[in-house]
Amino acid sequence: CLLNFNCLLMALHVMSVFNVLSIYLVCLLQSASCQMMINSSYTPKRNAWEHSAYIDLILSRYSGSNSSKMSVLSSGTKNMIKYQPYTHIVVQPALPEDLYTALDMAFPSVREVLHAAGINNEPRQNSRHKIQSPQALKLKPGAENLNALWQKFVEYHVSPEFYAEVVALFRSDMVKSQGNVLTNSKGFRGLGVRSVNKNPRPSVVLDCQISVNTPTHMKSSVRGAHLDADEEIYGGLLYMRDKDDPSTGGDLNVFECTRKGGCPKLKPKVRQIFFRKGLGDTQFDPKDLKIRGTVPYKANTFVLFINSGAAFHAVTPRTITKFPRRFINIVAQ
Repeated sequence: CLLNFNCLLMALHVMSVFNVLSIYLVCLLQSASCQMMINSSYTPKRNAWEHSAYIDLILSRYSGSNSSKMSVLSSGTKNMIKYQPYTHIVVQPALPEDLYTALDMAFPSVREVLHAAGINNEPRQNSRHKIQSPQALKLKPGAENLNALWQKFVEYHVSPEFYAEVVALFRSDMVKSQGNVLTNSKGFRGLGVRSVNKNPRPSVVLDCQISVNTPTHMKSSVRGAHLDADEEIYGGLLYMRDKDDPSTGGDLNVFECTRKGGCPKLKPKVRQIFFRKGLGDTQFDPKDLKIRGTVPYKANTFVLFINSGAAFHAVTPRTITKFPRRFINIVAQ
């Protein structure tokens, strides 16, 4: 360690001077474990300089040829896929610990997300807002202060490389659900980023939205039982729960329609009743559905499902909290 300049330089990037000197002294006695100690002993502190240095270090670590290691599916396998009541996968932990920690440190504030969404007034409680991919990639205004690490993360998850990862896991289900969505299919017009590539319009557009549900003033759900848009191919959620958030709820319920003949959509007036009860925008009567699984709102948990007419899901009610529900919405249409 005495002769390892890079070892000490890394420490200077991510620790206070006191911690660096402490580790240096230990290295005098046990040089072989120096690198291991630096990698494992750092605990993020509420210090702006340390945060910035650590995030920059992680950005360099996952740049270039290592960018694929940013993938939320990097540790996902076919053995993890569940096919009932519809095709989905849950990966936990989804990201390497160092990457998740840095993304957590750099997660934009609720105010920054609201700015990107064009909201200047106080938002409705437990409402959803997002920084869209074109903003994160600096192709459109609204997220000028977004950290470069987040820009790199979004960039990868709207890339052909990530789409290929999803196809490798779910090829047959994607074709069954949406038809001509494989890049080697006849007539395929390529991939693009949603709200950017319009002329000519690609066959598939991708999005990776940095999202929040605002704090709740009453126990309520942001979204009741529903189906996503018909044109969606897959929908994914990476949960980034604040470690200090004591609330309960915010989980994802996976439903199966149990009503004979299918589950009809609720009429607008009935949906309003559900909304006023704090159950969010509810498209289907919960009495017609049965819970077949629940994905907990837990840090570094990723769930992805192949969209279909059977992919019913909902967010469970959250208790009163001053913390936002933080997540990344990763989709293809």
